[in-house]
Amino acid sequence: LAWWVGPQYAGPFLEQVAPPLFASTPTTPYDRASLRVYERLAQVPEWQQRTRSFSRADKDKLGFELSQKGSARLDDESLQSLAVWLREALASVDAPVCAAMLRGTATPAQLRQALEKLDPASLEAYMDASFNAIVAELKGIEALKATPDEHAAAARALLERVPKDWRSRLLMILQMPRLRSDEEVCWAGRTVTYYVTSLSDRDQRVLMRAIVQ
Repeated sequence: LAWWVGPQYAGPFLEQVAPPLFASTPTTPYDRASLRVYERLAQVPEWQQRTRSFSRADKDKLGFELSQKGSARLDDESLQSLAVWLREALASVDAPVCAAMLRGTATPAQLRQALEKLDPASLEAYMDASFNAIVAELKGIEALKATPDEHAAAARALLERVPKDWRSRLLMILQMPRLRSDEEVCWAGRTVTYYVTSLSDRDQRVLMRAIVQ
């Protein structure tokens, strides 16, 4: 979505797609998946060094910050997992929550609601991507970048998948999302994420990389 609406809209959304991972009582699939992320991080030397004297709340805060920053450093496979997660998450919630996620105004409770509606495989894929983003940031892995020509080609490929009679409406909503209703914004987000995941691996990666960067 950042391809059209710009970072001033996509940025707040990306800041909230990784709510605090650690749960004090791992009783749900979400809680258990979160706990497994922290168990894996405990084996990462860079994480051990950074969090040696941290409280649980401190670890939550650092994990959130690192996953946010590290999204731009993700490998191609993790980016594609995020694309599938985003499509499924937007499709699983009602229009107000969906629009709030896209506008960057969703509360932690709303975001957790979206995550908890995912099937186990998608939830695990999302948590894997979060873990990979944290590790990538800790290790300073270089972020890959697509060229302007690759961006343009991927955007054209996306629009070609969208039905012709939807295209002008879609672009109008993406250009001025804050002036649109929850239903319109949600429709646009669901449309984009649905067709992104139908693109070639290359175009899908290029568009997802543009969003996270």
